[in-house]
Amino acid sequence: MKTLIFETSGEKNGILLADGGTPIAFLPLPGGPELSKRLASETHALLKAHAFLPELIAIATGPGSYTGIRVGAALAKALAFGWQIPFIGYPSAPLDPHLLASLVYKKFLEEGATPLILDYLDQNHLLH
Repeated sequence: MKTLIFETSGEKNGILLADGGTPIAFLPLPGGPELSKRLASETHALLKAHAFLPELIAIATGPGSYTGIRVGAALAKALAFGWQIPFIGYPSAPLDPHLLASLVYKKFLEEGATPLILDYLDQNHLLH
């Protein structure tokens, strides 16, 4: 399953394109205000460069930067709605493309895609 994965919960962030548990492309991004400015345009450029049309979107849900998670979740939710594809949340993990691809794919196989509603922050985790 072609998956667009956002990790926006830390100082080191990134966009990962994966097919199943295999990374296809990875673009590291900075945290802070720069992340908000670049996330959408860099996502568009990466998808276009790899002619990649995702079937699933995944977003890190924490622990980590509350604002960073919300920025990533807003874009993930908008894209999933526009493309009419499912999206899932996964617990933040070290920024390693192979680890993230495997983690997200395993979570999807075990739990499927479930609605992700970000309600409130509790001990650096977004609860849904």
